[in-house]
Amino acid sequence: MPLLSEPRCPKCDSVLPVAKVWSRFAYRGLSLQETTGVRCPVCHDALVIVQGRAVIASMLVVLIGGGGLGALVAFCRYVLGWPMSDVTMVLLMLPGVPFLMAAQAWIVPRFCRVRAVGPAEVVRFPLDERGGTGGI
Repeated sequence: MPLLSEPRCPKCDSVLPVAKVWSRFAYRGLSLQETTGVRCPVCHDALVIVQGRAVIASMLVVLIGGGGLGALVAFCRYVLGWPMSDVTMVLLMLPGVPFLMAAQAWIVPRFCRVRAVGPAEVVRFPLDERGGTGGI
């Protein structure tokens, strides 16, 4: 089993489309804003996405990645002695942002867990809305 595997259905062990839900409905890639669920594509079981560990992982990706970009630019400026202004430093960091966003989109949903929907729990299933496209 891989270290970071995608969440699986507890009933039939099929891969759940949590990454699709996260990429489309997470607020700035950090967290889902309301109780959100996903249905198993095989057994159609309704499951709630538990996102506590994913939110922490998302923040760590941003902090570590941003710190790494800043450290790389500081290394170029102070250790290698490249003369650069603050604007140049920001422009050097900008190409790294899409890579951080891609890493966040790939890593964070793998930290989500799922559980069964409670009896009186109100859950939104965004992939069920509008024919499974989730509004996109």
